Amino acid sequence: MDQINQIVNSYRIGNYGNLIKSDPVYLDQTGKEWIAILKSNYPRFIVDDNDPPSRELYFITLDNLGSIRLNEEGKLLQATPREIVVNRIDDYLTIWKNRVETAIIKACSNELVFSPTIKYFLNPLRRIISTVLLAGIITHQEIKWLNTDSAYQWIHLLLTSKILDEYENGYKYGDMWSEFYKKATMISNNEDKEYYEIFIKNMPSFNRNSIFEHLIMAYMLEENFTYIQDIMNITQINAVINMNNAFYKPCIESQKLLIFRPQTIVSYYNRNYPDQKLALLSSAIMELVSIGLLYLRDGKLYGDETRFKKMMKLHPSKQISLPA
Repeated sequence: MDQINQIVNSYRIGNYGNLIKSDPVYLDQTGKEWIAILKSNYPRFIVDDNDPPSRELYFITLDNLGSIRLNEEGKLLQATPREIVVNRIDDYLTIWKNRVETAIIKACSNELVFSPTIKYFLNPLRRIISTVLLAGIITHQEIKWLNTDSAYQWIHLLLTSKILDEYENGYKYGDMWSEFYKKATMISNNEDKEYYEIFIKNMPSFNRNSIFEHLIMAYMLEENFTYIQDIMNITQINAVINMNNAFYKPCIESQKLLIFRPQTIVSYYNRNYPDQKLALLSSAIMELVSIGLLYLRDGKLYGDETRFKKMMKLHPSKQISLPA
């Protein structure tokens, strides 16, 4: 077996490079083929602008990138082409990025809906909720009066989530409506301290109905962000959400809360999203500071410990393993 592993390692390094590793070979069920599964510990360099600053190396494990197959004598039978391995690395890193961003937005949605930018572009949703709160129903005519193309798309999401239900010439409370209202009641009575503190910070004057509206807006954002971005084409909120991701993604990868200068965050932003300059992203940073997701002290940005702990509970393993 040692000789077979040497043959595999020689082929692996020569065809895939040092970044690609492989598990020890094993015999297939027939006992006639040796198989080695390809994998990679993909490196991430992360800068921490703490005092003193540091640059550390972290890894994401990518499994099942392909395989090398040899016969009993050690002659090559089949190997995954290098191009496919490279494409799988790209695909797996995209999967990792999406999983991390999902954890971040789920942990932060209750604060994000207080962002002035996000609040503005979610205003048609808030108007639908407010109308049903006041009248018990929103009619098709009232939806037309909203005079926005997104109104029926929001209705679709509210129906899918069972927050609204169809009723005669419009829409009324759905099965989940009461669940959000119970949650709003608990928060208004300070029976859920985590949420109560969020509202105290961002909406000093609030009541059960305003809490209710924001809970549904936050739920819509965290459960349907891809739909909101890609189908509804509400891309104006991306800078705030992506800047939040740019801060917390390297924190999740390093599994600790880091400190960054604004210029460092912009560099992380530009690794993952359309290239922008600090002057174009500064307002997004300050919105995150204003809603308590980031803190600015002595020219450096700090994260929120409570939000980060929630992300770490939600975030995926640092290992991506899919069928080869």
